[in-house]
Amino acid sequence: MLRYGKYFIILIFLGLSLFLINPVEAADNSAGAVPPAPTLIGPDGFKKIGRAKPKITGLTKSGTAVYVYIDGVYNGKTDVLADDSGTADFAYDPFLNLSKGEHIVWAVAKDSQGNKSFISNTLKFSIELPFPAPTLFKPVVNSGTNFEKPYIVGLAKNDSRVKIFIDKKFFGEFDVKNHNSGTTDFAYLPFLPLTEGRHMVYSVSTDKEGKESAWSNIVYFTVERQKESSAPIVAAAESEFPDDSEKTNFGKVTEAAASEEIAEIKALINRDAENTDSTGAINEKEESQGRLNLNSIIFIVFLLAVISWIFWVNRELIKERREAVKSDPGD
Repeated sequence: MLRYGKYFIILIFLGLSLFLINPVEAADNSAGAVPPAPTLIGPDGFKKIGRAKPKITGLTKSGTAVYVYIDGVYNGKTDVLADDSGTADFAYDPFLNLSKGEHIVWAVAKDSQGNKSFISNTLKFSIELPFPAPTLFKPVVNSGTNFEKPYIVGLAKNDSRVKIFIDKKFFGEFDVKNHNSGTTDFAYLPFLPLTEGRHMVYSVSTDKEGKESAWSNIVYFTVERQKESSAPIVAAAESEFPDDSEKTNFGKVTEAAASEEIAEIKALINRDAENTDSTGAINEKEESQGRLNLNSIIFIVFLLAVISWIFWVNRELIKERREAVKSDPGD
């Protein structure tokens, strides 16, 4: 009897295990509809960020859109991402400038059926004031180079690493040579010849800790075949966000080749500063004269008001005296 009871207990356990396995499998099938959570890669929390809109990057399952949350508030989403490998990468720029200080970001993936994933990993990062951006001037062609490789000249803060972008492509980067004034000049020679036609150039700089500046002014210029006047034609400058694609690390920085042009640039900067000071003095004098005229007008108006008030009071007194005389003719 005990032997049969033993078999009976084993059968009960087998039945219970089969009963419990089915719900687990069903739960696994339903859970398969939930997409996996995305993986955030950037921004790097160990680097100082000088941009108010840091790029948020990561990986997600192909066929999903990524919903981004910054400081617990929904900020925006990407388009539906797809890749043949089954995993797609994404890059998202916040639609509003972030304030200075620490922030936290996470994301959620959503597929075409509306199923949402669990929350991704979280990243903490800090926004700081941007590093000062370089200032570019018109490219220079002289005896040290030719029209296909004009010198890219400009000014940057000491301890800067300057990155040069031509036609939205990264051309190269270099460390500037410091100057006692705190601002130094540079002359960069492109490593590849430029084609004839219109081009654009801009730059960004980073400090020793990797904090990046905003983009510099953009200079447009035209490369033409060398004539009597070989200097490129430079149009008005505008601002545009640089594209980090197709990065290379070639190119050359020349100190002496464009020294005459840089000296002229510095002279122009000093002259502009002097003109600014003299203009400021003239404006200050004009403002003081304007304040003097305004004070005179206010004083005259006040004086007229006092005279009018005195005249009105005397008229009332004369009127009352006349009425008193009429009422008492015996006096």
